Amino acid sequence: MWDLGRSGTSWAAVLALIPAMLVGIADLRSAASARGSVTQLAAQGREAAYAFPAGMTTKTKYVGNAACIKLFSSRPVTALIHSEATPSAALVSTVSGLLDGSAPTSASKTLGSWDRYSPPMMVQTVFERYIRVFAGPRGVKLAYFPVEACSQTAVSHSETSPTVVVRVSLQQAIVMLVLSNPGTHPAVLVGTAQDIKRGPALAGLDLSGQSGMRTGWVQTIVVPNGVKRVEMKFTPPFLHSYSNTVTINSNVGIVVRNPDYTPTTVIWYGANGRIIKRFVDHKAIAQDRCLAAHKENCM
Repeated sequence: MWDLGRSGTSWAAVLALIPAMLVGIADLRSAASARGSVTQLAAQGREAAYAFPAGMTTKTKYVGNAACIKLFSSRPVTALIHSEATPSAALVSTVSGLLDGSAPTSASKTLGSWDRYSPPMMVQTVFERYIRVFAGPRGVKLAYFPVEACSQTAVSHSETSPTVVVRVSLQQAIVMLVLSNPGTHPAVLVGTAQDIKRGPALAGLDLSGQSGMRTGWVQTIVVPNGVKRVEMKFTPPFLHSYSNTVTINSNVGIVVRNPDYTPTTVIWYGANGRIIKRFVDHKAIAQDRCLAAHKENCM
């Protein structure tokens, strides 16, 4: 499944959940939690609050990577690290066209004001020499860059204890900013090297606040080396199905469209037109058909 952008889900709404995460009341990545058990986190940006007994004061204990414990625990949050180092070999070898290391050391100034929170990750380090800016359709301007970020990977709690234990880990990933949107730019998580290889690494964001664009959605995809073209098929429940084919430039494909639905089918093509990989979200297609038929309980 890759339904975070479906049916108008707002990244701003997801970002608003961050304070709850930091005080241990909510787990941003879990769709459900079992009482008194360890919950594995699902990375879909959904909230699951644990009902502690009335009057109990809760506190959070972070375990795992020492740097991440400091990042999540410090108030104010520790300063963002600007590094001229090279990202991991796994990330560079997966998207070498995107991460060519040619950006000037001052490239971060082009990012303007942006939010370090990219649920479920908090950015700790930006690799300065690998910031890339792309011009997309309809005046859209995007930035992609590798980061080192801290992520919640598990949470445990007990109905008899006021302490929520959150395990945190450090990993490298690609994030995206929509620079052409006004105000502070939220960092949208694209994925780790493994996510990009496994596919489809889709990242989207609402464009309704962009100057000259009343409504719209930017849908991007980051693909591993060797993918030259991507076809995206959409099946919105109350509109005609349609598709977009995008040429890949430096591992990146960009589509600007309306309405704001993520594709239900994604196809990777190589240089000779051969299909490299096909992704079909059967559950989302069934949901769209159910909604189109005006049925209840389609979720």
